[in-house]
Amino acid sequence: DDEIAAAAILYIEGYLWDAEDAKAASRKAMAAARKAGRRVALSLSDAFCVGRFRNEFLGLLERDVAILFANEDETKALFQEESFEAAAKKLQAWGGIAAVTRGEKGCVVIQGSAVHHVPAAPVTRVLDTTGAGDQFAAGFLFGLTREKSLEDCGRLGVLAAAEVIDGHGAGAGGGAIGAADHFHHAAFDHRTHRQLDRLQGAFADRGVEEVGAEKVEDAGRNLAADDLLLVGNHIHQ
Repeated sequence: DDEIAAAAILYIEGYLWDAEDAKAASRKAMAAARKAGRRVALSLSDAFCVGRFRNEFLGLLERDVAILFANEDETKALFQEESFEAAAKKLQAWGGIAAVTRGEKGCVVIQGSAVHHVPAAPVTRVLDTTGAGDQFAAGFLFGLTREKSLEDCGRLGVLAAAEVIDGHGAGAGGGAIGAADHFHHAAFDHRTHRQLDRLQGAFADRGVEEVGAEKVEDAGRNLAADDLLLVGNHIHQ
């Protein structure tokens, strides 16, 4: 509980609902976050996961979740809508922060009546999209915990995702948030540290002056110590 209280955001993956012990641990962590006044972020993980746990995820949005990560298909599956536009209206009605990735279209960041369309970052080649959504979340949360605007958070997210897409998936930079194998007690694993080291140069190369290399440097350790608590694919209780 103390570790959750020390973090600004608790990040939960939808995949955790596939295992009862992981689900129980996630619910316990969310309760601790609520008690401490911390925000909870949820990634829907994939459309099949949404299909299995749709009602439970909707309940989480109502009671626990302040920040939602999803792609276009996951969003439509969650609200059982045929069009993204209809699903986006339901995200607006929800009122939390929703960051929805749309592939080559970039992302849409929604909070109430505010809707920000952020174009995708250019890539020289598309080798593997594995881990791109997770890395998008990492970049977005990096901006959010540093009080950047939602549009700038989306920009950081698409820049981070681009670094995965034109590499070899999650392994290109050592993985991302969703690739964490354990419950990290306020700590990124070594793979994410390497990814953020790689992003240091990428942000500077792409002109992200408001962040700058000096702030991206060692970002994993800073987030781990002060801002973000991760729940990965396996929970150790």
